[in-house]
This record gives sequence, structure tokens and C-alpha cells, in this order.
Amino acid sequence: MSETVPKEMAKAFNMDMASWGEISGYYKTYFGFHIIIILAIFSCSMGSTIISNEEKDRTSEFLFSKPISRWSIFSTKVWALLSLISLSFILQTLVAFGMFLSVVSNEINWGSLIEMHLNGYILCLFFGLAGLFISQVISGIKNYMGPVVGLVMGSYFLHAIGKAIEETTWISKLSPFHYLGVDGIHLLPVIIFFGIILAMLFIAHKIFERKDIGA
Repeated sequence: MSETVPKEMAKAFNMDMASWGEISGYYKTYFGFHIIIILAIFSCSMGSTIISNEEKDRTSEFLFSKPISRWSIFSTKVWALLSLISLSFILQTLVAFGMFLSVVSNEINWGSLIEMHLNGYILCLFFGLAGLFISQVISGIKNYMGPVVGLVMGSYFLHAIGKAIEETTWISKLSPFHYLGVDGIHLLPVIIFFGIILAMLFIAHKIFERKDIGA
């Protein structure tokens, strides 16, 4: 396989086949493309619909007739979103680690696996809040799945193109996957992305407080 797969493609999809003799080396390829993209799309989709569905399903008139502040509604929705993202990610992590313990007989690089999952979790939080932010900034979208898939897959392929072609390395720096990848966790990108998450949350809340809610 290593002889038939172009090296550019191998770089783009984290296919370091020299490390596949150890489970974390193989799992890096699988997690870095399949699992994290699916979870990121799920997170972004949930974020984009968790408030906007109140208008789409015409339940906002009933909700806003109750003696509940907008802050209470918004904060409850955000906590629900964070809980869904966290539970889905924890479930995936427990299943993966359980499989490692069940079927892998040689030594496991737990440190690499934990760092990989921490980066993945922050990515899911980022895309979840990005979806929430988009739903507040852009109104009138009936189905957010197209923009959600476009955002996640577009971000990933910017990263993939930058890794595959040396002349376009700068392109990968436009993608969150470049900073929160599968090759280790770094403190500065984590702090920056938490700052971006809090900024999107703050702006989304301010827009929600002032916008006219359709019934």
C-alpha cells in the first residue's frame, strides 16, 4: 500500500504507514479523517439548529410567551449543546479505548492517544459554537446541513491541500485542523481557540438578546 498510495495523498490524510505497526499510528489515520469529521459535522449541525429550530418549527411563540429571560433560554440551549457534544465524544473515546484494551496485545502509546482526543474535543467545541454563531448571524436558512458540511469539509481540505503540496503550506494555516491535529497538543493554539469559542459565544448571545424572534 505504501508503494501505491501517492505521498501527497498520504500526507493529506495522515497516512504514516511506517507507524502502522503500533495501534496509535494506525488510529491516527482513522481518527484524523473519519471520526473527527463525523463528530465535527454532528457538533456544527447541533449548534446551528439548537436555537434556530425554535423558529423553524414555530415553537418560539410558545417559548417566548413564558416568563423566562432570553439569557436563561440561551444559556440552557448552550449547556444542552455542550452536553450533547461532550457525551458523544466521551462515548466514542470510551468505545475506542475499550477496543484497544480488548484486542491490542502490544504496548499502547496512551499519551499520544489522549492528546489526539483532546485536540479532537476542542475541534468539536469550536465547530459546535461556530454553528451556533452562524445560526444567529445569518437568518432565513431553512436547512443548515449544506453550510455545516461545507464549513467542516472545506476546513479539512484546506488543511489537506496545505499538507500535500509544499508550495501551498500556508493554506493549511487557514484551517483549525492545522492547529488541533493528531500529532500532539500545543498550549498556545488551545488557548487561542478557547478564546475564539468564547468570543463567538458572546457575540451570538448579544445578537440573540436583540433580534426579533419569528413565530
